[in-house]
Amino acid sequence: MSDKVIKKYILILSQKYLGVILCLITSLAFGQTNDEIRKTADDFFESEKYIEATKDYLHLLSLFPTDPDLNFKYGTCLLYNSRDKNKALRYLSFAIRNDDIDPRAFFFNGRALHLDYQFEKAKQSYILYQEKRSRKDDRYKVELAIKMCDNGKKLLTNFTDIIVTNKQEIGKDNFYKIYSDSKTIGGEILVVEKFLHNYSNLKEQP
Repeated sequence: MSDKVIKKYILILSQKYLGVILCLITSLAFGQTNDEIRKTADDFFESEKYIEATKDYLHLLSLFPTDPDLNFKYGTCLLYNSRDKNKALRYLSFAIRNDDIDPRAFFFNGRALHLDYQFEKAKQSYILYQEKRSRKDDRYKVELAIKMCDNGKKLLTNFTDIIVTNKQEIGKDNFYKIYSDSKTIGGEILVVEKFLHNYSNLKEQP
């Protein structure tokens, strides 16, 4: 084997494992083992501090990319701090393929599908969570989520093809202006006092 081929092979290996090496260096620099990092992340997760847990799960997932539990928890975190819900769904759908996965993975997989308007698939995932969980956990309102999916399906039957022609983020201050603009929605948002006043006038009419 020539020196040129050997150098090329070494370069490929170094690029492949660079991310892993950097993660190991970071762990050593802060004096934390992977077990300690995982415990910190899990503590955040169980306290529903998903944003705080994200970077630790990302670090661990770079070392153990096929770990179902890490995929479940990292995917869940992405639901709360990423605009791309489909990205979360990729990790969650991978996690639920494992027979021994935490049943909550099905709840959050349902949540990701729910946010993507895939109501029937979301409902089925919620039902699987109900069947697999060992006890009821009030943190996860699965019964309400199933009802919301049913309502969502009913609402969608009133529409045909929906095409998004323009999608943009706006500030809170501009929301009311766009809502009331006659060229867009042309609606009106009533504050509580004004709503009650109008309702009282309506009741007094013969």
